[in-house]
Amino acid sequence: MWFFLVAAILSLSACTKVDIQKSSVLGATVMGLDQVAVPLEPAPSRIVTLTPGVSEMVSSLLGEADQKKIVGVSEYSDYPEALKQSAVEVGPYYKLSVERILALKPDLVIGSIDGNDQPGVSKLRELGVRTLILNSQSLKQIEESYLKLGQILRAEASAKKLLEGWNLELNSMAAKVKSNALLRSLSLVLQVGDSPLVVVGKNTFISELLVRVGISILPKDEEGTYLRPSKERIYQLNPDWIFILALGQDQLAYEEMKKAWLKTLPDMKASKSAQVRVLRADALIRPTVRCVEGLKTLITVMAKEAL
Repeated sequence: MWFFLVAAILSLSACTKVDIQKSSVLGATVMGLDQVAVPLEPAPSRIVTLTPGVSEMVSSLLGEADQKKIVGVSEYSDYPEALKQSAVEVGPYYKLSVERILALKPDLVIGSIDGNDQPGVSKLRELGVRTLILNSQSLKQIEESYLKLGQILRAEASAKKLLEGWNLELNSMAAKVKSNALLRSLSLVLQVGDSPLVVVGKNTFISELLVRVGISILPKDEEGTYLRPSKERIYQLNPDWIFILALGQDQLAYEEMKKAWLKTLPDMKASKSAQVRVLRADALIRPTVRCVEGLKTLITVMAKEAL
């Protein structure tokens, strides 16, 4: 069975492999954030994106007339809405279907070093598919990802404009927080998982966002991206706020997480003041310029209580 699967993959990729080899002699490349150089030619016309965040980045850089260039996306690529209607799903970002990707005959595949199925990415490259890998674990890397996408998508002006607007928004929010002493004094924990408890750590772009605008995120003295503290540890930290970051439409499970905090740790500051909140956080948790919208929502909720 495996022999026939490999044969099918090789057959589907043969045309793409030849095209990429021809284009590479032109010399111009962009360096992926995994330090692999990727040819800039030919201009991509059939693009497959391998994470929801990358799908959103690419869509934001393409003009309205070019959206149909995105022919394949990973599961949960739901923004903008049009992606779900015009692009074929190629599996979850952590378990990609190489066969589906190859069947779409892409001339550019774009993924992320943070979370993508690395064996799948390696297989695509082995078969000659031009594959650009980004890394968006920090604010600097998010900016670099947009600029590199701008190069290969022929959208450098759009990338620079998006980033300029993003930085202006962040500077504006930082000024508002700076002018509100009570808001600056509040601390928060961002929960992203339960059983076991998982919270956003200091070595993430989300934490960087909050620190940049002057909001204190806990725990701030522990290294790591996504931490697994005990609830007793959170009780010791005694945050003013606990935000449970909810993804998707179904909020029921997140509301149960909220009830658990209020029931098991009623003496914690956040529980006493009813500042354990479920926050729809698709925008905040994806490493794109739209994360500023999620940050605005979070700060708006906190500011209402701080007035």
